[in-house]
Amino acid sequence: MFAFLSGVGLWQSYEHSQDLKRYYKRRFKRVVVPYLAIPIIFDLILDVVIQKDFVMFIAEVSCILYWVKGRGAWFVAWILPVYIIYPFYAKLTHKRSWISLIMAGLTVVIISVLGLPTRFRSVAGATIAFLCGDFAGRLVKEDNSRMIYIMLVGILIAPLYILRIISGQAIYVCFFALVGIGLCALFSIIVEHLPIWLNGGLKAVGKVSLECYLFNIYLISISRYILGDKISSVWGIIGYSIVVVLGVTLSYFTRRLEDKYLKR
Repeated sequence: MFAFLSGVGLWQSYEHSQDLKRYYKRRFKRVVVPYLAIPIIFDLILDVVIQKDFVMFIAEVSCILYWVKGRGAWFVAWILPVYIIYPFYAKLTHKRSWISLIMAGLTVVIISVLGLPTRFRSVAGATIAFLCGDFAGRLVKEDNSRMIYIMLVGILIAPLYILRIISGQAIYVCFFALVGIGLCALFSIIVEHLPIWLNGGLKAVGKVSLECYLFNIYLISISRYILGDKISSVWGIIGYSIVVVLGVTLSYFTRRLEDKYLKR
């Protein structure tokens, strides 16, 4: 879902301004700064304090460990290179949005023919969703309501995969992408009918979505270490509820610190 929305957002951002300096400055503030600020604290605890492994700490913070062993914040490891190359990709495709759909289709074909290491399946699904989002950027800007209902069809692949009616690596990747896109469409319809106060609350959380993601994965890692075998019991449910509340709260205050010091 985040990958699809990133595709829509980058299309609209590039349409609004093609100033490369402004583009990279905004991405640095929004992605690199919170990524470095949050994992450094948790990786110091998980890798250096607990495991006594400083090399692991460097490898994980730099995202190298994900590409080698599939460990760490996979979304950040994927989105950073995507953000870097997007302005150059946009020059080729911005007036030819159909190219993004062709690229998404080729990704599925390549996976079907060549296969893919298991640790990269999420990245492949995110790439397909991102390319679809880049294609949909223009339609979203035009407020094309028909597109919303077409996107909803993506949810239909869920029972096909979950019930093993069709299976395979490429099917999983498509499932990962299309269900995410379909859920974006579903929630966009729901949000239109929510009370103003609740909509405002969701927007506030949306502004710290990356921070929430980062705090979530690291707080879960620590909770697993603390709970051990109890993670699968009712204590796991209680622990995850605490993770959600604590993660959103910490994300909110982290964003306030970012806004305060990055404006200087």
